[in-house]
Amino acid sequence: MQTIESFKADVPTWALSALINDDWSGLDYADRVPVQDFVTAQQVRKVALGASSVVYGQSQNAAPYFCRRPAFGYACECEEVTIAFLKE
Repeated sequence: MQTIESFKADVPTWALSALINDDWSGLDYADRVPVQDFVTAQQVRKVALGASSVVYGQSQNAAPYFCRRPAFGYACECEEVTIAFLKE
């Protein structure tokens, strides 16, 4: 697989399991909406780039930090996530 494009985003720690592990069980409806909107925006970008998949990755040594402007939601504790668009 070839990386077409990648970027880093400050993602709220409460949303990491949904993005990285596709585990939405810990999120209630109010929390799911902004995460799903973010995922949908990445899917639209994937199509525009002609990519075959989107991968969300987190550093092994990631440490949470306070972020005033996360990728979605309000100011909160975040971790840096790499979003990569791949093509086969």
